[in-house]
Amino acid sequence: MKRLALILLAALLAATPVFAAEENGYILDKSTMSKYDKNGIYYYNPNGGSNCISGSSAGKQITGVGYERVRQAVEIYGPAAMEAQRTFGTPWEVLIVQMQLESGTGTSDLALATNNWLGIRARKNAPNAYKTPNNGYFAKFNSVEESINAWAGKKVLRAGYYDEAFQYLDPNNYNLHEYLNKVIPIYAPSSDGNNPTAYIANIEKMIKEIVEPAAKKNGFPSSAELAKQENIQPGGKYPIGSEIPDDIDITAICATYSGDINATALAFSWPDRSHGPDDPKPEYREALSSTGIVGLGDSCSDIGKSCDAFVTAVMRASGADPDFYCCGAANVLNYLIKQTKAGKYIEIENIGSADNLEPGDIRSKSSHVEMYVEEDGVGKIASASHCDRTGDRGRNYYPDSTYRIFRRVK
Repeated sequence: MKRLALILLAALLAATPVFAAEENGYILDKSTMSKYDKNGIYYYNPNGGSNCISGSSAGKQITGVGYERVRQAVEIYGPAAMEAQRTFGTPWEVLIVQMQLESGTGTSDLALATNNWLGIRARKNAPNAYKTPNNGYFAKFNSVEESINAWAGKKVLRAGYYDEAFQYLDPNNYNLHEYLNKVIPIYAPSSDGNNPTAYIANIEKMIKEIVEPAAKKNGFPSSAELAKQENIQPGGKYPIGSEIPDDIDITAICATYSGDINATALAFSWPDRSHGPDDPKPEYREALSSTGIVGLGDSCSDIGKSCDAFVTAVMRASGADPDFYCCGAANVLNYLIKQTKAGKYIEIENIGSADNLEPGDIRSKSSHVEMYVEEDGVGKIASASHCDRTGDRGRNYYPDSTYRIFRRVK
């Protein structure tokens, strides 16, 4: 009887979609996603956050000393470094370590004066070039994230000198050691007084002993895991040998909206419902892709005619909550409840009017999620409906006692 039960269990498992278990939910394979799409079942990717990086790192500061600064850098700048990997293919842990090796993770005079934590040089006649006391010239940045973008991109690692190394970053055969063996002798040659072998060993030691534990604590994947999970090809979005545009900036989308939820919701939504369901605003369509929503939910979420996709796009792109989950209205409600307990949100009493609401408040229930906005002092609802229409703000505030209301803590 026990043998029969085991056979039946094995058969059941063979016929059941494979899930990658996570703390907050499941990641579904493509065939399962397609099946769920056809049957109208909601699901979400619990690792879908941190795809949009705010230029200010949400106001967080590194306050530690020594290697504690590296651990804090993983938490604060890890998401930007991972976005750099998605964009340019450069391993995110190496970038974090280089912050320490080049600037003591932001403690050098150069870093303090320029936000240049990665020792990126500049030509003598370059605009805003920073001259050091010993007559060196370095690039100056508005934020640390800008320096991350420059170092991972065409200023340094994608400048062409290290192209051969990227062959070792195939997501199905990821070899960080061989990548470093190709990069470091060029980046830190022995002719400049460096010991490339010792340099590589130091990077690998810091990744293993400092970065990896900090990444695990924050729920971040390794660069190899990220490449595998998201199928990041060598070179990221720009294949090796291809031209990288001058204006690529991983921080651009979030910095544009500067954490203003109301402004972002207005920017992403049509003023009324006159547009068809397959016609999202261009700004909204771009955000669906840039914030990682495309591919997380069903086809309705992908194009933005889904309430959860709209609210997620606003919260991520504004920088107010880069970790906001998508997709599924019930999952969004669960996320808001959990994050309220964690202190990220507060719950606002539903009094049946907008008298106690602020622009950007989220109205959520298991079947729908929407956002309260104000336009020229008039309260409205910005939302989208599943497979029916794209985001709009064509409806004034209306009472509904079934909604729970959440506000992001600033």
